[in-house]
Amino acid sequence: MDRRYREFYEELSRSYYEEKNVYASPSGKLRLHFIRRWVSNLGRGRILDAGCGSGINLTHYKGEIVGVDIGFENLIRAKRRLPNGMFIKGDIENLNFLKPASFDYVLMNEIIEHIPSPALALSGIYEALKPSGKLLITAPNWHRKRPIKEKPGILDAHNINYPEPDGYLHTAYKPEELKHLAESVGFKVVEYGTIEKEIRYWPTIVGLPFRIMEKIAGKRMLIYRAERATLNVVLVILKTLGIAHLMRLIIKDGRRSYIVAEK
Repeated sequence: MDRRYREFYEELSRSYYEEKNVYASPSGKLRLHFIRRWVSNLGRGRILDAGCGSGINLTHYKGEIVGVDIGFENLIRAKRRLPNGMFIKGDIENLNFLKPASFDYVLMNEIIEHIPSPALALSGIYEALKPSGKLLITAPNWHRKRPIKEKPGILDAHNINYPEPDGYLHTAYKPEELKHLAESVGFKVVEYGTIEKEIRYWPTIVGLPFRIMEKIAGKRMLIYRAERATLNVVLVILKTLGIAHLMRLIIKDGRRSYIVAEK
């Protein structure tokens, strides 16, 4: 990984707490539920969390846990959360420090969109998996136009320096693109699709007045938190009225793509 990006992710791990941001949002809560449901159906083997962050996704996993992350502070938080796990500072694009065929499962949650050479990373994961080992990947989906970089936004409030003037690498993948990418390095994809259909349109609808308030009043972090709280209330209402279930049935594409693959 480029030095500028290593420094960026180190700084991000020190300043940006995913529990208070990503997983406090409706999108994060839905994704966490999806991942934990997948994990709950696994056996008690050894799992690699590639880009583990604070380890929140594997809180309920009963098997052996190994996490790899580029941010040292993330590893400290993960070890506190999962004291029996092993956590390693490393680059997902260079996993040759892992013993080949040593993992039963791999989780790669919202990581591949940040990697310049995703096929290289997936090749390393393929080598680390045992025969018939399983892999789950999640990534942002895209519609109309694929994003390439995330422009400075809410991270500004955390005083984080971006690795490039126009932001940082943050692209997206359709499920079929993830499938093709995994198959290109040897995986057999057994399931693919999208999640977070319940909130496919609501962030845009609910967010409009908050964007106006932000332009008028500034105070980005305060408005961001108010918007997130409002969206959480909307999600509760959608679930209570049965609308969330209906949207899962009728909406074609959700906000996140995923694949489940086997070696």
